[in-house]
Amino acid sequence: RTKSSFLELGLPAQATLWSAFLDREPLAPQREGERLLLSLPNGLTDSTDYPSTVVEVLFGLLLY
Repeated sequence: RTKSSFLELGLPAQATLWSAFLDREPLAPQREGERLLLSLPNGLTDSTDYPSTVVEVLFGLLLY
């Protein structure tokens, strides 16, 4: 990994990631163990530059 900022999240057990988007742009998540890491653009953590950002994570979970 680089010095980029990441949003770290976990999905429910047995879930399958379908897609992830940041402000409607597709992301390519990385995995670190059980966690997903979504790369954020440099400077995104500065709220004055990005007053609002939409992150979409779509996943499937088979319920029996």
